[in-house]
Amino acid sequence: MYIEYPRSSWFMIISLIFSMMLQKPRNAFHSELQGPAIHDLISFVSYSLFSIIILSLYAKNKKILKEEKQLTGRLDDAMSSMAKANLGFQSYTNSLELETLKKERKRVSREIHDTVGYSLTNIRIMLDAASLMIEKNPEESGNLIGKSMLEASFCLEETRAAMRLLRSKELARPKGLRAFFQLVSVFADATGIQVQTEFGNSPDSFGIPIDKAVFRFIQEGLTNSFRHGRATEIHIYFWIQDQVLKVSMQDNGRGTAVMDEGIGITGMKERLDELNGKLDYYNITGGFEVTISIPLHDKNRLTEDKM
Repeated sequence: MYIEYPRSSWFMIISLIFSMMLQKPRNAFHSELQGPAIHDLISFVSYSLFSIIILSLYAKNKKILKEEKQLTGRLDDAMSSMAKANLGFQSYTNSLELETLKKERKRVSREIHDTVGYSLTNIRIMLDAASLMIEKNPEESGNLIGKSMLEASFCLEETRAAMRLLRSKELARPKGLRAFFQLVSVFADATGIQVQTEFGNSPDSFGIPIDKAVFRFIQEGLTNSFRHGRATEIHIYFWIQDQVLKVSMQDNGRGTAVMDEGIGITGMKERLDELNGKLDYYNITGGFEVTISIPLHDKNRLTEDKM
């Protein structure tokens, strides 16, 4: 029962053979003990072989279950790593896009600086010269003023072109509910978990601070349901009542007897404290639920999204 298959089967067979070799007449306390009869030996061997088969099947099944458990653990770790890598890749992609945009803006700024600086220098030189010639040579002074006007027009066009290019490079990033929906969609595609989201009576955006807090709450909740709860279905509900936003996340995972508040949960509570919000979590029938409540005060509602 404790030796790993198939060594356990060989151990029992060898033990049976050794036992058979010992079955012969013996002297004990000056008495002659007869060996077992043939039918006793046959019965002993039959029952022993039957026991060997049963115990071998048990040992084999135990080994298979152990290997499957190890395989499942490796697959769970691989899926968890893949999900984290996928979310990390999103962050990396967004950072790369922002860095590219930043570099492009710097390049356009340099072009504007060089163009405007060069043109304004020429215009100033020509206007200075024209001011000195205006009495002695009015005709040449007029020509210089005309060239200055052409240079100013050229500078204006170059500046407008650069500004149009700068505006065309603006990065359109999802905001509010669109950002939440994109996060959920990518997570579901990466993990294969079914995630349903109901936004209820929510507006497109709750403002910068609340949007950030809800985004991080969903991100942390999805990761915990996958890694710790081993959930296969997740439901997210949004609802506003009495100027309080409630976001609830329910899964069909295995729940937990004791909640270990790690860095993720601690950080989530700190963000909610800044918004006078709170976080609750508890086991439910067939899973686990975590909920946040955030009052929708005016100071929490900003129009420009900086997520």
